[in-house]
Amino acid sequence: MNRINDEKVREIMEEQAATNRILTDLTKAGSWVINLAPDGSPTSVQYGNGFRRLMGYTDQSDFPNEIESFVRGVYPDDRDALISDMTAGILEENIVGTKAYDFRFCRKDGSVRWYRSKGLLFRDPEGRPAQYRGVTIDITQEKEHDDLQPHELCVLVIDDDPIACEHAQLVLGQVGVNCEKALSGAEGLQMAKVRHARRAL
Repeated sequence: MNRINDEKVREIMEEQAATNRILTDLTKAGSWVINLAPDGSPTSVQYGNGFRRLMGYTDQSDFPNEIESFVRGVYPDDRDALISDMTAGILEENIVGTKAYDFRFCRKDGSVRWYRSKGLLFRDPEGRPAQYRGVTIDITQEKEHDDLQPHELCVLVIDDDPIACEHAQLVLGQVGVNCEKALSGAEGLQMAKVRHARRAL
């Protein structure tokens, strides 16, 4: 009986992983969280697996929850500016969000793609930085077609946490990107299929 249950659980997990891979390919978006010390320095980071797949990786085995996992992949010419943009205003108490920043990233397969990240800064009751939550989207197509505007993009965010969905929608809305949200992979996949069917008409 346990062997049957284990096999069923494995099948479900494999199906969910496959669905998530499809959704990441369709939506081209991923989320991340950076926990901060009171002086603004990062203490830990969590990458969603959707973010890992977006950047060309698989899971924690090849893209661990470490700042360096991300920084070392940033295109060398973009690295200093990106770090400066990400840290600008962290210690200013009236700053809660950051501008969107574009950068190139060297993926595991050697390809280089363009991404845009945008985050919200959360502070403790004393106004010190505590957490930085953000969303990254693939904008390679936009960069290849400079006439494409942010309002012409549409991103589907999938998360079983309604607050995380609202957060992603808020962050993306600040840079003019249309955002739809789904609370499960199945719901997101259905929405993506409907959108694809409409485009085919």
